[in-house]
Amino acid sequence: MTVWRQKVFFLFWITLIIALGCQKVIEEKPKIVTGEVTIVFPDTSEPLTALLKEYFLVVTVEGKVLFSSDTILAPTPIVPSEPIKNISLEAGNKRVFTTYGVSSGGIPLWWAQKIVDLPVKEDIKVKLSMVSAGFGAASHIAIFRDDLSWDANTIEEVLAEEGITQGTGTNQYEILTSDKFSSVLGLLSPETDMMIIAADQEQAFYDNYAANQEEIDEFVIRGGVLFWEAVDKGFHNGSINDAGIFFPGFVLLNSEYDYEDHNSVVNFDYPLTEGLPRPDSIHGNKASHGNFLNFFSGIQVLTRGVPSGDETLELYPWGEGWVILSTQPLEFNYAQRRGQPNDRDYAIGLLLPRIIRFFFGRPVT
Repeated sequence: MTVWRQKVFFLFWITLIIALGCQKVIEEKPKIVTGEVTIVFPDTSEPLTALLKEYFLVVTVEGKVLFSSDTILAPTPIVPSEPIKNISLEAGNKRVFTTYGVSSGGIPLWWAQKIVDLPVKEDIKVKLSMVSAGFGAASHIAIFRDDLSWDANTIEEVLAEEGITQGTGTNQYEILTSDKFSSVLGLLSPETDMMIIAADQEQAFYDNYAANQEEIDEFVIRGGVLFWEAVDKGFHNGSINDAGIFFPGFVLLNSEYDYEDHNSVVNFDYPLTEGLPRPDSIHGNKASHGNFLNFFSGIQVLTRGVPSGDETLELYPWGEGWVILSTQPLEFNYAQRRGQPNDRDYAIGLLLPRIIRFFFGRPVT
């Protein structure tokens, strides 16, 4: 055999060995762990417990579903807890365990979420304690805006009243401009961050959002909270619809605007809206500027316009995270409440601090 043939023969076998080695790595089966998840149900003294009809469990990693249980009928009467047994999962880190407790209409009213590492040599043993759906989902806020909503810094005043300071840590907030959407999104933590999309912005702001909305949706899918103040055509004249924006789940803002001075609460017992002054008619200076279209199963409508009955505030899960949409000028009405002798005047503004407290896991009222 000539020298060059020896070299070719040698390279052939080296290449084959490497290829077979790579194939072995590719074909190696994932390590599977098994065990159970215990679901702790809400206290029966809670008013909404009677509406808990079904529950289910989802396990994800970076938005990819690893496990999804069948829908399970809730026990009648509600018991303290029940295990979901014989769960098998691929071992690894940052497995997101989420359970939802839903009404007969399929609306999540309760939830629990925990991020767990699953070592190869340990059984799955996870406990999830249900609280109000969305409660406690965030601990840091990223506010996106180019202009002050309604030319006032009301949101900073509200955050200061709540003891939330400016910064990058827990119980802190940052203010970012829309030209930072593409560079900052990858730095936000879906495990802790709540994005607030400020109301009343110029057109360039909404255009920048539209250019990055798929990445923003991915932030929610991986566990983030998105709070959209979907109130446009205000002092800064930008248009959400002209930018071609759709909210997660392809929910749309109605382009036919009905400015209504009153809204009503749909669910009197849900913590976020419980105990508002005169909940059948929450007053505001233009309490709502529009409504939402293109609904899907799982959206909880929290308020409606009066007298139209249109949906003006809604909450729903999306992937591992949450979306809350409002067509109400909350900051403007919160500022207008100052010095008002009647607690019912501009009461729609009370929703602003309530939403912050709710997602930070604090008592709402």
